[in-house]
Amino acid sequence: MKCDDTFILLEKEKATLLCTRWHIGSNAEIVNNWIDIYIQGMKEGARFADTNKAIFVEHQLETIYRTNIVHAAKILSRYLLARLLLYSNNVLLFGCITCRIDSAYIQPLIKELINSVRFTADDFLMLINDYLSPSWVYPQNDLSVKLIEIAKKSNLLSTKYNERCALFISILEVIAKKGYHHDIIGFKKLLPFICIDDRELITYLRSYHVSTRQGCFEMLNTMFNFTIHMDDDKDFISKRQIIEVFDTAKGSTPSPLWKDKALGLTGSIPTNKLKEWCDMIINEDKWLYDTDTSWKDNIVTRFRKAALWMNMMITNASTAQMVS
Repeated sequence: MKCDDTFILLEKEKATLLCTRWHIGSNAEIVNNWIDIYIQGMKEGARFADTNKAIFVEHQLETIYRTNIVHAAKILSRYLLARLLLYSNNVLLFGCITCRIDSAYIQPLIKELINSVRFTADDFLMLINDYLSPSWVYPQNDLSVKLIEIAKKSNLLSTKYNERCALFISILEVIAKKGYHHDIIGFKKLLPFICIDDRELITYLRSYHVSTRQGCFEMLNTMFNFTIHMDDDKDFISKRQIIEVFDTAKGSTPSPLWKDKALGLTGSIPTNKLKEWCDMIINEDKWLYDTDTSWKDNIVTRFRKAALWMNMMITNASTAQMVS
């Protein structure tokens, strides 16, 4: 695949707008020049097998970053992070799935920047909805997880409701652009921050689908529309507990720790509802494979395993009561 220079020109236009909105000023040129070196290195890195030139570019970028960016105003680091998030999500434009500069240098740098920069709610929403505004998400990129980490570091997941609701929906829409089974990681990271009073968000989850119609997300959508408790608060709390316990079903037999967690579910969820949910998972073969890639959905596999174990525990408990 040839690098799409049109995309790069459009990105630079969006970056200029971002500079204006974030009031960065003339120092933006430091990052702009850094990005130009990065782009050229990525273009060439996709073509040559010898890594020496890639390493040279990495050293060049690192020197500029440590000398001119890291000790400057934090807004400059935030601007660099924004642009790297966008290019990282569009790495295929440079003609290969992986490039040394991206994997060996850029990804660790993104992690460093996430740990050091902070966003206001308005700036974060501007980043997602105006600058990144992804029409798709690279299947092997963890963009949503990175965005959640930024939000957590900036204490945005516990802010006032209107801001939090907008943030959650924006991140969930990024996940929906991709939605493979490993994207459940980002989805699960958000759930603990959704409060029982967040009625709009809970209602949103009942109609939430991802573009791939991936099995695990369809399964969770079914669960959010399945009534466990008539009390809305208890209902949502129970569903969060089920996701947490069922997604940890690993190995050929349930571990003592998993059994303890499962017993906690039986103490807070009506047995008939728990069994009904387990039966539903076991009998729904349509969730097992992603129709887009034919990847086996490991999340659904774990949930089905958990459902079988849970049914066995319910049956054994019922038998024990009858005997006694």
